[in-house]
Amino acid sequence: GGQDNGFNQLNEPVGLFLTSTSTLYIAEYVNHRVQRCYQGSSSCTTVAGSSNDTSGSGQSYLYRPLNTYVTTNESIYVSDHDQSTTYLYVTDANKAVVHQYLSIGGANQIVAGQNGSGNQMSFPYGVYLNSLSNQLYVSDLSKHAVIKFNLGNITGEFIAGAPGTSASQANQLNGPTGLRFDQYGNLYVADRYNSRIQLFCNVLPMELQFLAMVHQQ
Repeated sequence: GGQDNGFNQLNEPVGLFLTSTSTLYIAEYVNHRVQRCYQGSSSCTTVAGSSNDTSGSGQSYLYRPLNTYVTTNESIYVSDHDQSTTYLYVTDANKAVVHQYLSIGGANQIVAGQNGSGNQMSFPYGVYLNSLSNQLYVSDLSKHAVIKFNLGNITGEFIAGAPGTSASQANQLNGPTGLRFDQYGNLYVADRYNSRIQLFCNVLPMELQFLAMVHQQ
């Protein structure tokens, strides 16, 4: 316990993801890492970033990670992926990119945003993967918008909010953070500075909504 960078310690944890097997992934803002904690264990393992609170510009480092999303790809829905393959997605606020990690092994690649000029994102915060369509959804706190990325394409499409404009109308956002979809394709966004949860209806195509409902039955 206590505030530090040990395997049983945390420093400003900001993002959580709990899997169906009760494994907890924690994004630590100050320690620049993501920890994986198994239920009943007194210590955790670093699965992204550095284990000794080191940040850096290299791709193996994180700098102020904010959120995580973990998915186990099922081959019945996702082609060319084994059922046991687990991916970890991490938003890196200061680098303005999203990393994809193999949660065991540490290999990673940038799957949204890019280093240098031309980056669509400014401060990526929330992340959600639709495994049926292989599309990644990212909320940008500074751009006041949600961006959709096709995996393999580092440029995306703004689908909610008015990019670069903060406001409180029904189709606008002011500092979006967390985001989730329901089985009907509706998008829920935590609109931080408007102090509300905003609903955007039928964001997913109809065929993906149907597959999502079948998958949950």
